[in-house]
Amino acid sequence: MSYKAFIRKNIKKHTLVCLSFASSIITILSGIVLTSSTSSAASASTATATVKIAASCTLSGGGNYSATVPNGTSAEIAGSTLTVTCNDAGGFALYAVGNSGDEYGNNNMIGPSVNIPSDTTSAGSYWAMKITPTTGNTPTIENAFDSFKNVPIVHTKVASYSGSTGTGSLSVDATYKANISSTQLAGNYLGKVKYTLIHPSSGDAPVTPLAASDCPANSICYAPNADDIEGTMLSTELSAVAASPRAGRQIWKLGSQGSGSITADSTAQLIAYNYSRPGYGFAGWSPSYEASTASGSTDIIFGPQATISTYPDNLGGVDVDTNGLILYPVWVASTGSMQTFSSSDCNAMSISDVTARKDIRDDNVYTIAKLADGKCWMVENLRLDNDANITPANTHSTNNAFGGVFTGLAKPEKTDHPDATPNSLYSTDGTTVNVITGGTGHRMPRYNNTNTDRSLPASYTDTHDHQWYGFGNYYTWPAAIADTSYYNTNNQPAETSSLCPTGWRLPRGGNKSNEANNEFWSLVVTSLNNGINPSNYSSSTYPYYTGSAEVSPVYRALRAYPNNFLLSGYISSSIIYKGRHGYYWTSTAWEQSEAYDLHIYENYVYPGSRPHYNYKYQYRSIRCLVGN
Repeated sequence: MSYKAFIRKNIKKHTLVCLSFASSIITILSGIVLTSSTSSAASASTATATVKIAASCTLSGGGNYSATVPNGTSAEIAGSTLTVTCNDAGGFALYAVGNSGDEYGNNNMIGPSVNIPSDTTSAGSYWAMKITPTTGNTPTIENAFDSFKNVPIVHTKVASYSGSTGTGSLSVDATYKANISSTQLAGNYLGKVKYTLIHPSSGDAPVTPLAASDCPANSICYAPNADDIEGTMLSTELSAVAASPRAGRQIWKLGSQGSGSITADSTAQLIAYNYSRPGYGFAGWSPSYEASTASGSTDIIFGPQATISTYPDNLGGVDVDTNGLILYPVWVASTGSMQTFSSSDCNAMSISDVTARKDIRDDNVYTIAKLADGKCWMVENLRLDNDANITPANTHSTNNAFGGVFTGLAKPEKTDHPDATPNSLYSTDGTTVNVITGGTGHRMPRYNNTNTDRSLPASYTDTHDHQWYGFGNYYTWPAAIADTSYYNTNNQPAETSSLCPTGWRLPRGGNKSNEANNEFWSLVVTSLNNGINPSNYSSSTYPYYTGSAEVSPVYRALRAYPNNFLLSGYISSSIIYKGRHGYYWTSTAWEQSEAYDLHIYENYVYPGSRPHYNYKYQYRSIRCLVGN
């Protein structure tokens, strides 16, 4: 349940709400070597067992606490018992910040007409908080919060501990006090404090949002939010700017498509950055520091590569004249595996609901949304590499041998090819396999335009803007359908096998004669554009939207949240049209050398109906959807 839904459900008279957040996990590897032998020197054997032990601190507790306080009196309110459990000696630090109305730094108690401030110097109404040790080891109470003080408006350390709680726990009480003046209006008042646990105790403080003045006029500034302690933002198009005291580990991108400033009273296209956070899917960017994807949320969220309006008077427009636009990442926590997400899970979601799941083949987490067509789609491009745990049990393949797509690779890619040429893949004997001639030569590509691993470490310096994580991987059509069947009859039925996780599949495509089975058509034409056919529909075998007035609504809708289709380009002999065109494979072949795809561009949109020049040896993006 979202915070807002939680509050709406539980709001009471004079309620104070306290929420807790867990922290980072560190992995420790320890090896155990087991040996056995007999008297024969030729029969010795060795087995190695590896145990992974997670070192962690976790925070639990919090809830709703209420009291009735008559006018002219004050009262303490039994508050949150916050329990910390650590299994190492790293210790922890506990931070607090006002979060009323789900707004960072808001330390008021929000009332029906007037608010109650957190100001202990006030002669009128106010509320305050303090921290008291309760059970277990005794932490240090920081910044004088052992007595009642104002609820902080920025992340403030309220307690810390430098040792280990062992197998037990350490608890503190967060207590609240309300002082009510004789003239305070009657009603329900709601204040909220967000607590964040940092582990170890020497870890970085939670990131504080930027001040409006930290973002120069006519600029777009991207910055981490409070929960990004483990997040990573990497991009060669970002212009790094010295961090202000409030900025934390910020990285700024000045401008939109390129360097320089954006223009007021115009439009700007966002860039899909390499921004990742372990255990979370990336939903997009928001001007709200703590945006929610929950149903009913009014937070504005932009797709990773959406076009935004800088006309402040437009619906959803932003004013960049005085200060620039600050955007924060919107994360969605994984709630299980992709492979166990079913049609019934999708049916339980409403249109535009968002969740996230982990692909157990490589632990990549993908944001999932129920789109306007009523189907659940991945809204991030597939990032699966050929070094993942690809098996029939967790891959949507009807061919248990995978048609050779996943076999015969001595190494995933050359280490010496220039960025401008595609990977040459290798056979088991180390000889180069021609990946563009069909037959058994087709292998699953790992094409990320760099010679680094997929984690993109901090030393990543590719000046060609090959942002692999944000754009995902690129796949030949035989790899996309998990089969080396390269030559097929014209307009064949959609392939029943794919590289998608078990339970997921590629969308079907097709021309005018089989548009009823074309799922991109259903999404684009029927749903996003309310059943408006392309203007050339009556005469075109492969209908598509053309002309700016006709294209613009669907082109923008596809890149807007929650659809989030990216202009990821494609790869033939080099990377082509990245940042300008988007190409997504369908499971439907057109003829022996070509297949249908979704093609989006500012001048035209083919809704899964474009077969020409979609050669199966070329590398395109993949989006998967669930169900039949």
